[in-house]
Amino acid sequence: MEVGQGVEEAWWQVLEDPSEEKRSLLARLLVGRTETLLDVVSRRVAGELVPDTVVAGRAVEIVVAALALRRSSGVSRPLRLVLPRDPVPGWAPLLMAAEDLAVRGLVEVYRLPWHASHKPTAREVYRRAIRVFKGFSAGVVDISDASPLLAVAAYSAARYLTVAVHLGHALVFQKV
Repeated sequence: MEVGQGVEEAWWQVLEDPSEEKRSLLARLLVGRTETLLDVVSRRVAGELVPDTVVAGRAVEIVVAALALRRSSGVSRPLRLVLPRDPVPGWAPLLMAAEDLAVRGLVEVYRLPWHASHKPTAREVYRRAIRVFKGFSAGVVDISDASPLLAVAAYSAARYLTVAVHLGHALVFQKV
């Protein structure tokens, strides 16, 4: 029972203070005790829709919540995870967790440019993202931690968008 309580405490700490240190702890729990973490979190996550794709730059907690909700809903296909192609400050915990989850077949990782620059331009980032979203027929995409360009591309290519909302006692995926 204490193990579950420690995991639940780590989960709530990340939701209250999403610092890189706390996200790193949650990522280590996700790698080391995946089943326990997903069991604990699945009791505290709900949603109008179940995301099949999560666009995340730093937020390990959104990935954990989506995996837990998919598991409690009986969805067995891997979660599609869209990550930044280039380094983003604070992304190390998410990257570590994503690599482990991909090896175990729980997620499929796609890497896209996160921000526009002189190369790639905003138009190129937008077009590439739309091509990826349409390529795997994105149905429900969570954009809680997406860059503005990827959020717009998801809006153009996906059927539904969700955002994760922390209600104090639960995390809920709400339709946009």
